Amino acid sequence: MTLKQKVIFITDACSAIGASAVQEAVHRGARVFMVGANEDELQAMQDKMRVKGFETAYAVADVAEYDQLLVAADACLKTFTRIDTWINCASFKLYKTITETTDQEAKRLFDTNFWGVSNGCKIATSLMKVQDQGEIINLGSFQSDIALPLQGFYSATQHAIKGFTDALRRELMTQNSSITVSFVIAGEVSNKEVARALLSLEGRGEDLTLGRAAKFMPAFQKLFPKLQDSVITLWYSHHNKLDKLKLFH
Repeated sequence: MTLKQKVIFITDACSAIGASAVQEAVHRGARVFMVGANEDELQAMQDKMRVKGFETAYAVADVAEYDQLLVAADACLKTFTRIDTWINCASFKLYKTITETTDQEAKRLFDTNFWGVSNGCKIATSLMKVQDQGEIINLGSFQSDIALPLQGFYSATQHAIKGFTDALRRELMTQNSSITVSFVIAGEVSNKEVARALLSLEGRGEDLTLGRAAKFMPAFQKLFPKLQDSVITLWYSHHNKLDKLKLFH
């Protein structure tokens, strides 16, 4: 099935990456169902899409709430009859030391970043088994392999998402399922590049790494773990202001 024939379900559709993915998809002929937490932002995107003649629809949902996301999926099925590709984009970062992070902050981070992906994958898998086809794509960070200071809990969510994604892919493979599961590992690349990558997998079911840091740092850590510790510690000690952390985004 070409992208022009697909129905694509995108969470956090109003985020920078989500919005880029929506625009890339509709320009390539796909029908897109957008999910987000802010109805005003979703309606504004919907208006822009409809004016240009693109086929889109939306639902308001918090991805951390399974029932809300299930209602959104049902709305997509009622509108477009199926979901061919489900993209889990919802994520946010928290810049604090581990000891300064409150339990409430850490829980919210995991609720959105990890449980949002888990909820989306479970719902997508269930409905795609009925269709006997489908593609699930989880968006992650190179921090699925690397942990950074001041982003400890965020790094933990990314490690969890990577393990969950690998496990789901292999479970479906053991079941001889036609559903594919992919993981896009984003480093220091533009939102447009990430959006294009999300839509380039074409059901291959694989990991796709974007950016030099995302490719280099995990490999360097495996070869020289102690040296990696020293380099990261030295850099953060010298540049300890949050506005200088852009190097690792």
